[in-house]
Amino acid sequence: MRLYTLVFLGLTVLSGCYDTKERAQKYYESALTLFKSGDEVRAMLELRNVLQNDGMHFEARKLYADTLLEQGNIEGAYSQYLRLIEQYPDTIEVRRLLAEFALDLGNWSEFERQSSAAIKLSPNLPEHQALGIMQAYRTAIQNSDDVAAGQAASDARTLLEKNPELDTALRLLVDWNATGPEPARALPYVERLLERHPTSQSLMMARLRALDAAGRDDDVGAALRELYDSYPENEQYSDMLLSWYVSRDDGASAERFLRERAGADDGPIERHAAVVSLLQQTQGVSAALRELERLQTANANTDMGRRYAGQAAALRFETGTDKSTETMAKIVDSMEDVGVKNDAEVVLINMYLALGDQNAASSLTAEVLNRDPFHVDALVIRALAKIKENDLSGAVNDLRTALDQAPRDVRALLILANAQQRLGNIELAEQHMALAVEVSNAAPQAAIPYARFQIGRGNMSAAQRVLNDSLAGTLNIEVAALLAQIQMQLGDTVGARTLLARLTEAKNPDATALIRNLQANILFSENRIDDSLNFLSSSLDENRGNTDDLGTELQILRIQMLSGRFDDARVQLDSLHARFPDSVALLMIEANMLSLEGRFDESIAMFRKVLESNPDQLIAIQRLYTLLQSSGDQSGASALLISSLERQPEARPLVLLRALELEQEGEIDAALASYEILYANDPENLVVVNNYASLLAYYTEDEESLARAKKISGPLNGSNIPAFLDTLGYISMRRGALDDAILNFEAAVRVLPDNATLAFNLATAYALTDRRSDAITELERGFRMSEGNPKVPKFDDALALYARLSSDGDN
Repeated sequence: MRLYTLVFLGLTVLSGCYDTKERAQKYYESALTLFKSGDEVRAMLELRNVLQNDGMHFEARKLYADTLLEQGNIEGAYSQYLRLIEQYPDTIEVRRLLAEFALDLGNWSEFERQSSAAIKLSPNLPEHQALGIMQAYRTAIQNSDDVAAGQAASDARTLLEKNPELDTALRLLVDWNATGPEPARALPYVERLLERHPTSQSLMMARLRALDAAGRDDDVGAALRELYDSYPENEQYSDMLLSWYVSRDDGASAERFLRERAGADDGPIERHAAVVSLLQQTQGVSAALRELERLQTANANTDMGRRYAGQAAALRFETGTDKSTETMAKIVDSMEDVGVKNDAEVVLINMYLALGDQNAASSLTAEVLNRDPFHVDALVIRALAKIKENDLSGAVNDLRTALDQAPRDVRALLILANAQQRLGNIELAEQHMALAVEVSNAAPQAAIPYARFQIGRGNMSAAQRVLNDSLAGTLNIEVAALLAQIQMQLGDTVGARTLLARLTEAKNPDATALIRNLQANILFSENRIDDSLNFLSSSLDENRGNTDDLGTELQILRIQMLSGRFDDARVQLDSLHARFPDSVALLMIEANMLSLEGRFDESIAMFRKVLESNPDQLIAIQRLYTLLQSSGDQSGASALLISSLERQPEARPLVLLRALELEQEGEIDAALASYEILYANDPENLVVVNNYASLLAYYTEDEESLARAKKISGPLNGSNIPAFLDTLGYISMRRGALDDAILNFEAAVRVLPDNATLAFNLATAYALTDRRSDAITELERGFRMSEGNPKVPKFDDALALYARLSSDGDN
């Protein structure tokens, strides 16, 4: 009985399978008929019916995917082809299509997987030979092997002679030429590909880069417009088109574009805000206010209208027209929607903060968060307040909550990175900064803090990489200036010349000073002093009468001084004195020049002259202090510093100098008190952090002070700067973490091998871990460098340690 029942049930199931397959085949035949009649919509519906009844129907899925591809639905087609290859892995054509999709998307791991499978199935097909050449090209590029890459490009050209429509070969030649000395050579290959794939974003971007490299500005504009029209929701493309209009000083076209994009007056407020921003930039605040008032009228008696009124009030506040908060407060009170009201109150909070009214800001922030505990901007504002109060853990919690709602909020990521850095969680801080760079596409507001973070730790190459990535998107002047500074510091004249070429081609008037300075610095760094000076003189002659003349002349003066051409510098300086007789800056330059010439008494007298009329000039105070110390007048230096601090007790550079002086005098408690003040006011200053933590580690004995040194030194982790590594190592050694101490000391010694104190510290750590031989070797190296000078820090301790280790060896 049970056996017969099972057989019956089995036959029923099989019968059902046959029924569904038959239905699927009927749907497929119906789809073919509909395609022939031109009814593509109903045909696609029938294909879906096929796949619902028989998911393994090869012809239906293939036809469905092919049709999606023809319709321009790349994502949908790609998904269907992937499903098809899972079901039928030996389908050659689909393997090749998937490889080409991956190539277009820049997904190299997927390209490698799919192309290798296609080649294995049919290695002699020209299309698959092209895939193999692309694999070889990609490997050569990764290995920086230009010879092998050039061979791959030659193989691609040969293959194209017999097969002129090979997509992969054409793409290879696009990349090879676009990255070569004449990027415009990529254009013919790009155009051939775009005829076949007119909606490919990667190809449209490649064409854009090639046109830009060829200097075909008008065609660049047309290509940008086509890119935007094809993908109007892509913010990057709209920003690029807008930047192009602005770079050509075509405010009218930029305005038309933004108004077209904004649409009706009751359309998205963010897009209308872009119009307002442009008007403010190109026509001034009055034009921006008129637009806001027009939008307010067009949306009268609605919260949208009130939002525009609020924006107008905020603009008047920012520009100083109306610094009162009353107008904004009344607008906020009239808002009906709670979400809109909360957003507007955040604007009002920022007004209170700008006026220094922390109590009003805190109170209103609390109200917003009571209504909406997850309001991102309010959470960020409260986190900033907590950071000021040194409640770093509370700030981190608020920022994490904000990022749960808005994980791509760049501002929140950067502030969280700052808080983590203050807590000593350097890896987390770096991760958050890197994420901010990633989500913003290396925008300047994220790239610059990340670069400065890396510079502060001596990681110049990492800083250089992120700044280069940022400049690939937009030629921001601040980013370019920081990158130029790094390149000159590293002696990377090749990179500096590349940057100079880009800046020159951009024809941005705001970059004029940077271009001039960079060109002169490159020549100077190559020891082409005359060429550098001639260039600046020519620039001065060509632009005589410009407001930046003085900047050029000061740079000429600087180069003359640095190259020891003091007679020429004196002539230049006398000319400037005659034209600017009351210039304090010129007096300070002259004092510095006297110092460079070795005329120290005259230099000191000149700085004193400056301070007679400008007693609070911090740079002059610092330079005079250093000169007095170097000339042996320690009492005079101290008197200057003490009197200056009486006038400016909170001047951080002076407090830092006094702390260093107190340490030298053995007044450790007083030095620590100074550092405590400095640290409280500027906890992100790594010099202060290092000096304070080092002082605690070197001169205190109690566990509480050592624990504080450990906590304070947290932001130094991950640094390549020897002084920071030494501090970290000494703190670790004092706390018994000897493995960490050795790692830090060894890293410091690798960067600064000629420092005797570092050698002595490393030797001490070796001795504490019973590495006697290593300790003696390091001590002897330190003694050679110190040349028996007992004033070298740790010299006496090193002698005592050496005697003990030698004695132990004798025993």
